[in-house]
Amino acid sequence: MPTAKLKIEGLASAHDEKHLETSVRALTGVYGAVASCRDHCMEVDFEDDEVMLEEIVNAASAAGYAATPASGRPRSRRQLNPTVPSRDVRRLTRPAPEALR
Repeated sequence: MPTAKLKIEGLASAHDEKHLETSVRALTGVYGAVASCRDHCMEVDFEDDEVMLEEIVNAASAAGYAATPASGRPRSRRQLNPTVPSRDVRRLTRPAPEALR
């Protein structure tokens, strides 16, 4: 699942962040979207077999925000940080709740 970073213009508040995130998450194939008005960007986790980056940019534009892909092409989470284990590995290595006491 690739993660894309978009530059966003027009984000001014937490309300704008929520509005943009909701608009982008409505697309089939988008599994997560986090916008930041402080950094004027958004990171989107999506399945590239189901939705294209251009569709995500268009959804952001339709919500009223100018969006452009940050430099480079979308990369998988593993490529962004190869030291982070996959979700399955983390789930298997977590201590049982009674072991935390």
